[in-house]
Amino acid sequence: MNVIEVYMEQLDTIFTSALKDAAQQLTNMLGSEVVATDPILKEISFEDIPYIFGGSQKIVSGIYMEYHGDPKFIDSSVSFNGHLLLTFKIESAFEIAAILTKDLDVPLDKIGGMTDSIFGEIGNVFGTGFLTSLANMAGCKLLPSVPTVINYKASAILEYVKNRIMNYEVPIVLIQTNLYSDKQTIEGKFMLIPENYKSFQYLFNKNK
Repeated sequence: MNVIEVYMEQLDTIFTSALKDAAQQLTNMLGSEVVATDPILKEISFEDIPYIFGGSQKIVSGIYMEYHGDPKFIDSSVSFNGHLLLTFKIESAFEIAAILTKDLDVPLDKIGGMTDSIFGEIGNVFGTGFLTSLANMAGCKLLPSVPTVINYKASAILEYVKNRIMNYEVPIVLIQTNLYSDKQTIEGKFMLIPENYKSFQYLFNKNK
């Protein structure tokens, strides 16, 4: 089933709103405005993931989170479990770290060692903000895991995610957007991987 082709208009509206909500959460964290551009959406397969970054050997910064639908808040016939992968070019990891530490007395040679913890916090704030926005639109509650930071080759990130997913046939929605802050532009590629595509249908029906 080609989810994007059937539901492109609804997905675009829903994810644009969720990205703006997530960017607002980053704004609150940073104390300066972060703006997310309207996303470009595409449905991809697992094998496509390394090539999105320019090849399997390309070094990428990734933030991985699982999410689970709270059964007390959702239709028991619909599984809202899934996975969220936030990815940035490795250079962007240091740019984001510099933004977050600009008001702190942190030597430049120490910022690199702080990148994992900074990215983990970004995943917690941005990823949770994105999922919370989707949950609010669906009238349910999504419970995210603690984010895992992976700074490595694109092929290794692919294997890490595949080892945590049972069904390789589910649709993967690639969400491409840019984050703007303090005259800096950071390109992000986010992947939303539901364990059951019916959670998309449920979300669409709630937002008609």
